[in-house]
Amino acid sequence: DGICNEHYLVKEIDGVIGIYIINEKNEEELQEKTSIATKYLTDTDLKKIKEGIKAYGKEELNSILEDYE
Repeated sequence: DGICNEHYLVKEIDGVIGIYIINEKNEEELQEKTSIATKYLTDTDLKKIKEGIKAYGKEELNSILEDYE
């Protein structure tokens, strides 16, 4: 279960969805703030985003982001 820079966390930051990379020290590093506002999400989705959604690989990351666009 090594970290390979393909481990992402999708999480709220400043009212939008942010994309974080999980580094080799298992720390979150902000990679990008999207333009997807969290205020339009359902309560269920907002709870998931506040807790953080893990994604493995860019394909899974893109799939998660498409769900919220």
